[in-house]
Amino acid sequence: MPTLQRRFSIRQISRRNFPEYIVSRSTTIFESRALLLEFEASLRTQFKVDNILEFNGTPGRKSLEDVRQIVEAVYPRWRALLAEEHRKEERLYESGEGAYLRRFSPAWVYTRILHKGLHPLARFREHLREHEILSELLDQRLFHAARRGAWYQRKALLEEHYMHALTPAGGRSAEANKKHWKRIALRTCEQGLQDKECHVIYHYDLQKRIKKLEKQLHIPLREQHDFGHVKLGKPFERNVVGIKLEPTSSRSHSLGRKNSIGISNNDKPPSLIHQPSTSGPIGSKTIWLDHLDTNLPVSVESMCLSHYRSVLGYKGYHSEGGILRTLFGLLFYDILFFNPYIPNVFQTAYQTCPLDLHTDSFFSARMPEILGRVNQICNGEASDLIQRVWDQEYESRRCIVGVRWDEFEREDILELVSCFRSQALGTIMLVMAQEYQSRGGGVPDLVLWKVFGHDKAAGNGETGGLLEEETSASAEGNSRPKGEVVFAEVKSANDRLSDTQRLWISVLLSAGVKVELCHAVAGRDQED
Repeated sequence: MPTLQRRFSIRQISRRNFPEYIVSRSTTIFESRALLLEFEASLRTQFKVDNILEFNGTPGRKSLEDVRQIVEAVYPRWRALLAEEHRKEERLYESGEGAYLRRFSPAWVYTRILHKGLHPLARFREHLREHEILSELLDQRLFHAARRGAWYQRKALLEEHYMHALTPAGGRSAEANKKHWKRIALRTCEQGLQDKECHVIYHYDLQKRIKKLEKQLHIPLREQHDFGHVKLGKPFERNVVGIKLEPTSSRSHSLGRKNSIGISNNDKPPSLIHQPSTSGPIGSKTIWLDHLDTNLPVSVESMCLSHYRSVLGYKGYHSEGGILRTLFGLLFYDILFFNPYIPNVFQTAYQTCPLDLHTDSFFSARMPEILGRVNQICNGEASDLIQRVWDQEYESRRCIVGVRWDEFEREDILELVSCFRSQALGTIMLVMAQEYQSRGGGVPDLVLWKVFGHDKAAGNGETGGLLEEETSASAEGNSRPKGEVVFAEVKSANDRLSDTQRLWISVLLSAGVKVELCHAVAGRDQED
């Protein structure tokens, strides 16, 4: 049975319940057959560029020359299509109608080709041409808004280091011309921070460049930017000593992701203690003894989770990004499905999310509503928002993207939210709204929380940090957090952080959330 018919049948017998949003089917995606054929041709050109730059090792000079020629060939057509799209935006589209359908324009593909073409220009040190293309990319706001932060970063770097030698001095001395372009670079960074479509993940690098340029330009301290609210340090590193087991096939059934460990697993229903592993083949994971709780073979994450509960007094989940996606689905439920009305993103009545959620047009098309919701979260309203949606939709188990109704307890979710600093939770949710697809992976393995005053399980004297947090929080008024939240990335021997993990750690630290790197150390190996 086709998937759509199967979903219809499931819905009819109430095995699945979907939100009752307005279905808006697209009648015309391509204005003409010629545009459809050009779109197909542009995809083939894009594949050729990707094949050169990404799929065949480090490209040589000849390959980079080929990419540069492709860029120059599509550039005039890109400008013509961009002008036409601007006219359509002003004349035809209403209420963000064009935002999602732009992905099916050849101009969307050409914009990505131009972005990829910046690399060979940089390699050939054609910085003037690179700067021209970057300026044009930033002047338009219709295509690839998620890349605007990267464009600001690169444009500011060119202006700081290269443009003074590539442009007329205009009667200025060489040193004065350098300062002139550094001021332009400073202005570019400021524009990036003021641009609401410049995503949060790029803010820290822009802020660092601003501070550096202000020092080089000898700007008076009273006129310099103050980024004291940005908290970025290094994650705390913790060693957890455990008993590593030799893997055997008989243990494969017992490895899994342990659910909440706020209470002993002996008090949980059996179905919640060990769930099927979603982490990949058993052979790729090390096996440890959960000597602090169940005394059974578990994954390294579950072993470390038991340490945080039994020794340090935390509650928590091994959820990776699961609990953040659940929070996002609950906090943005109405924006995802009902308010505002966005045409073309709900093509059937059986969707768990709008079609544009995994694109950069999701944030652009709903920016006022998303920023308004983030402000509500920052003002401490997250618990009320979650409670309202949970009470309304839990009984029917409404199919909402990312929401795992039966994996996380409502009390745990509300307690976790109450332990977040409101500003930190707002920042995390904003990052997910801006880059839901890209930020789906890389979230630290464990999310942990501890309510102030509920740390009696920690018998090793490691409560000083928590007491310090409680003292500092007492001065924050009624919206102060009720505890602390820690994200922990678990690493066994020879594990290294991926780029996506580093980015999430940077986001969390800059938001003021504690992050730990938890190294699992084998105290002794054990065999049956």
